Amino acid sequence: MQRRPFRWCHALCLLTGLMFALFPIFWMVSTSFKPTHEWAATPPVWITSQATWANYAPILSVDFATGWVDGNGASWRALLHSFIISSAATFIAIFIGLMAAIGFSRYRAGGHVLALAILTVRGIPMIIVAIPLLILFGWLGLRDTHIGLILAYAAFTVPFAFWMLKSFIDDIPAEIEEAAIMDGMSRWQARFRVTLPLIKGGCGGNCAIYFYPQLERISARRGAD
Repeated sequence: MQRRPFRWCHALCLLTGLMFALFPIFWMVSTSFKPTHEWAATPPVWITSQATWANYAPILSVDFATGWVDGNGASWRALLHSFIISSAATFIAIFIGLMAAIGFSRYRAGGHVLALAILTVRGIPMIIVAIPLLILFGWLGLRDTHIGLILAYAAFTVPFAFWMLKSFIDDIPAEIEEAAIMDGMSRWQARFRVTLPLIKGGCGGNCAIYFYPQLERISARRGAD
């Protein structure tokens, strides 16, 4: 197939698209350093001559004149709590999903019917169980706690994590684990020292799929509060 030459009109189109895509980022960064009276100035101020860090002080709870100020409502604290909740929920979901995936894939536990039943939990809208969870967590004393949020997010993440990890384990021949057992490993050693390294890419991808949306969702809700 003959390749078409790259012409100046192609470069112009690409440059126009690049400027269109990067302009919101430029405007966001530029506005963050502007004093408040320049935010909606007419005509617009593209690059301010009175750059200031004051717009970042409420976010980081920092007084740039006197130094660090401890602020309980600072955004960095909200991000820290969001990171803890998302990390714990992701770890629990991956661990439980991996154990279930091994049982279903290697031992055919539950059969296809139970595996499909587990997946249907993912299709339940979270708003439907919001009130029951609120009542349950009130009884258990977990309302407005890290543990309550971790359990809630992990419960909705486990079914999808189970199916994703099961597909990866199904692709690994069981004969590899049997060979490791013949070499002196126990079954669980074969699982974690042979099978798990072969699906580490899938585990990493699952962690990214679950971690970032949860972190964004929790951070957005804390910001709204």
